[in-house]
Amino acid sequence: MFHGTTQVSHKSALKVSSSSSASRPAKQVSFTLQDRVRYIRPGRGTWENGEPRARRPSEWELNNQQRLVDDTLAEIEKIERSELLERQTRRKPLPAESPVREGYFTQSNWSELQHNRTAKKKGANIMALSSVPIEWNAADHDFYYPTVLIDKPKAPSNLSPGHGRGWNKPDVLFNKDLMAKAKAKPPAKKGKAPTKLLKFPLRESLSVAGTPKPNHLTNHFEICATTQDIWEYEILDLDLEGRSKKRIQALFKKAMDEWPILKDNLQYIVADNRKTIVSWKKLHESFRPEEIVTSGTSPDMAGTIWQSPSISFGKIIVTTRFSLVRKLEIDPLIGKSQSDTKFIDQDTTATERCLNLLILKSLGNNVVQVSRKKFYIRAGRHGLCDKENRVSRSLEIMRGYYFCVKAGMGALLLNFNLATSAFFRPILVSEFLADNSTFQGDLARRNIVKKLLVYIDQDRKNTDLNVQKARVKQINGFSSKNIEELVFYKKKEGIDGEYIKNGDEYEYETKPTYVHEYLSDVFGQRVTPRRVAVNVGSKNNPVWYAQEHLRIIPYQIYTRSVPDHLTDSMVNQAACNPEESQHLIECEGLSQLGFTTTANNKASFPRGIPLELYPTMLRLESRRLNFPTVKYNMQTFTQSGWSLRDSEKFHHSPVKELKYFLITTRVGNFEAKAYVREFESQVRKRLSITAVTLLNTVETAAYGMNDQASTIESKLGDAKSKGAELVLLIIPSKDRAIYRSYKELADRKFGLQTICLTIKRDNLPKTPDQPSTNAMTKYMTNIAMKVNIKKGGVNSIVDGFIVKDTLILGADVVHPGSAALESCPSIASVVGSIDHSVTRYLGSMRLQQNDKDDHEIITSFQDMVAERIRDWMTYNKDKNIPKMPTKIIYFRDGVSEGQYEKVLSKEVAKIAIAWDDQLKKAKIFKKPGMKINILAVVGVKRHHTRFYPMKKEDKDTRGNNNCLPGTLVDTGVTSPYYRDLYLQSHSCIKGTARSTHYFVLRDGDVGIKFNELPEFIHKLCYTYCRSTTGVSYATPTYYADRLCERGRLYLYKTLNGAQAEELDIDKEKEIDRQRKNRNLTFRQNPDTNYNKSRDGQKSGAEVNQEQEDLATLDAFVKKRAMEYAEAEFFEHAMNLDGQPRTNGNPWTDEVGKQMFWM
Repeated sequence: MFHGTTQVSHKSALKVSSSSSASRPAKQVSFTLQDRVRYIRPGRGTWENGEPRARRPSEWELNNQQRLVDDTLAEIEKIERSELLERQTRRKPLPAESPVREGYFTQSNWSELQHNRTAKKKGANIMALSSVPIEWNAADHDFYYPTVLIDKPKAPSNLSPGHGRGWNKPDVLFNKDLMAKAKAKPPAKKGKAPTKLLKFPLRESLSVAGTPKPNHLTNHFEICATTQDIWEYEILDLDLEGRSKKRIQALFKKAMDEWPILKDNLQYIVADNRKTIVSWKKLHESFRPEEIVTSGTSPDMAGTIWQSPSISFGKIIVTTRFSLVRKLEIDPLIGKSQSDTKFIDQDTTATERCLNLLILKSLGNNVVQVSRKKFYIRAGRHGLCDKENRVSRSLEIMRGYYFCVKAGMGALLLNFNLATSAFFRPILVSEFLADNSTFQGDLARRNIVKKLLVYIDQDRKNTDLNVQKARVKQINGFSSKNIEELVFYKKKEGIDGEYIKNGDEYEYETKPTYVHEYLSDVFGQRVTPRRVAVNVGSKNNPVWYAQEHLRIIPYQIYTRSVPDHLTDSMVNQAACNPEESQHLIECEGLSQLGFTTTANNKASFPRGIPLELYPTMLRLESRRLNFPTVKYNMQTFTQSGWSLRDSEKFHHSPVKELKYFLITTRVGNFEAKAYVREFESQVRKRLSITAVTLLNTVETAAYGMNDQASTIESKLGDAKSKGAELVLLIIPSKDRAIYRSYKELADRKFGLQTICLTIKRDNLPKTPDQPSTNAMTKYMTNIAMKVNIKKGGVNSIVDGFIVKDTLILGADVVHPGSAALESCPSIASVVGSIDHSVTRYLGSMRLQQNDKDDHEIITSFQDMVAERIRDWMTYNKDKNIPKMPTKIIYFRDGVSEGQYEKVLSKEVAKIAIAWDDQLKKAKIFKKPGMKINILAVVGVKRHHTRFYPMKKEDKDTRGNNNCLPGTLVDTGVTSPYYRDLYLQSHSCIKGTARSTHYFVLRDGDVGIKFNELPEFIHKLCYTYCRSTTGVSYATPTYYADRLCERGRLYLYKTLNGAQAEELDIDKEKEIDRQRKNRNLTFRQNPDTNYNKSRDGQKSGAEVNQEQEDLATLDAFVKKRAMEYAEAEFFEHAMNLDGQPRTNGNPWTDEVGKQMFWM
């Protein structure tokens, strides 16, 4: 590498000679409109001295010829539109049922072409985007990026759902052996209590709640293996010496291409391109006995390791080993589906993972695989548009599918579902960094594009460097200076053209070279000045390129939340009604796996894969629960959604007057008065308040982020000093920055209850003297609900739903995204009920280390549960006599099946400990046998199971023809052993409804039998405090989720990596300290670094010390990240003596006495 603070890749950047374009000769014709079309579409020719030439223009040239683009837009549009129509006219229309319309231009193509013209007409300062390399249009290319897109196949209007494949209840379901095992009490070990033989409560019967409804399909397909001889292998040692993921994949591919044992058996194997190979042929029979390094102990040789051929990678020889991991055990997976007792505790995840890998072999190059369970249609792309229909230059969405093999109840199943995601478009890095319409702020765009893979877009003189693997790089940062200011020092070359080394170190020239001059010489084009350079090397050894030299490689998923102005477009494209969803899965999705017909007949997977599938959805038995009765002051409702009469009051309001403070930001007088008038009207009416007093109105016009925060802080201080009970903020449109400052300051510094109103044109009357619109009345009714909640009121109750002596808990954890500070902690929240009608909850919140193994487990759970018990006791005293809850029902949000046991042992067990502690602190006598009864249930929304009603009478016409609210499924797709169910409590008005999956972890004696649990949860979903509908999952977990989202406002800087530079400096100092200590220990001088030529192979002791130092460094970074996070999280937190604190909840005691986050 080059010496100095900056450098470029020396060998990869050589001057382009005139022969570099010889393979693409240009037509010598006069400059016509068609030439101008080629000119403004880089990659199709360029303009030089009045004649076209086969070289893509530089961005600098395009910028200087923008006038040419403007002058020809109208002519281009006319020609392209006529050509497009002519092409479509010549093509024969494809059948409507055809899932793929290859080669057919769609409206989405045309809207993509129109993007730049539309934006230009609206005055946007943009230019036409560059084209991807022509070779990417080839179907056999790794980055195949089709230019002709495929619209989402439309479901025929006369689509019949078919009969599906009927579910067969397994004969051994609820067998006597399982029942005996569930009730057995094993002998206790000495000094320990007896443990249960079963992990979780056993399913003893199917539900009898509600009304039978046997007519539902699910997106599951029965699947089976045709052979028991399936083997899992691994190539070992590829990940040694700190090799990158990219290098590991390259080595793996080389082994697949060169090793006879693999390349001669490609038709029998499938690989994950990292280390795992699954084969339905015994590959290990090709090894000789003397090649065995380690012998396996099992009869099938599992665990055996052989010495495999070395892999040559440039000048490096990599030695590897080949391991037989296991022979796949299919029988246990099948046995589980049949509820066989002997397989209940057997882990079958490895078998499921390998079967998923086998399915991937059926995919062709018309799809791209982004994970082991997801693939996307390459031509199934669509632009993301804002409300003015302007297409994002940086992001696009792709239609794809998710699949997973699992043991169902009675059969082995393939779960297959739609998956729509946002991806980065393959544009130049310069184009991405200039796109301020998708992402606001230069720094934000740089952070977003960091770590993406990019492609060196221009050819280089050294043809070895023009192969694909030499063009692919990763963005690791950006220069702090503009590119014209950067210099580097070249490596010295010997007479033989090789770089000169002094030991293990290269020698460098003493004269610096300007990066921009060097790159201009290398690529034969002027580098655009006044831009930062892109680093594709490391921080200590940077390798610089100009932004316009690098193109984002396609099919890299965008993992963050889509920007607000593009959310509607994302939702509209992703949402499919049940008929469309079913049609896409069965016609387009399954066709990618090789199944072109939908029938209840077994069919084989293609390419010899030893699996068979019934390509028709599974038909299940289901039940329908009745609507709960929701009661306000006078009105009652028994439906999924409702509207209040104009005169209707809320169920209970504890206040008779309200003093509020008004802040407006860039809102007109007419809008503010209209909103205030209706706000006061609805609050008086719904809460039965006799006096609503506006203490003061202040208007702020600050625009900068810092000005906004300081102005909001000042006005909140005024509100506090005037004794406001509520602060109302009116803003002209959604503004995250203002909202964040407003809420976090009110919660954590001033202890004020707040509401934020957004101006919506549909809400406003046409003139000031007109009455409020219906939209405004509904909007302010919802706002009045929030006011009542924040004042300790109850908006509605579920009639007859009383849970005495019972505390209901909900808990959730949210994790940092990819933009967060390294080792940024997670946010955990617990909420708990305080009344018998379970309508009022209070909450607790903590930061916790983001542990890789147990990142979903709440570490401060006992402390937060203790707070919830204390608050329950405060609100449930019996004539000032302390009273404890005797039953606790715990709902846990968002944990995967693999975490169930840990939630049980590390969270549910802590509930009993916290209860015992509070019992002692309250000085309540504990009678013999007295204990807390706990029911613990996990509720998960993020799953891929869907249900489709088959008959018209089973469809929810209010809910987009989804299943009716109250649909309950506990057969077929549920656990073959344990108590779980799917329940849809709400009307889904967009897309396909997603039922919540509930799994019982612990079934204590809380007075609710399993058959009664669905009804209990269903009622809970209708107690949500600020909605006139039932909600989609249990209200306590909904509240916990909302509280976690509030916590994100308190950790905004850390979650967006604001302290990254400081942490990097701290980290580098620690790395340097560790290195000097190792040098002192193993080379007797802290400044003498390891040199292989001088020191030889590192000793085992030094290698072990390096591993210990890595673990120490990880702990150091986590500790420092937590310190940064705590400083922000507890920024305004004070002890009673006025000193800063870093424990407990981040908000003030006053605000924490109500449901402030709602």
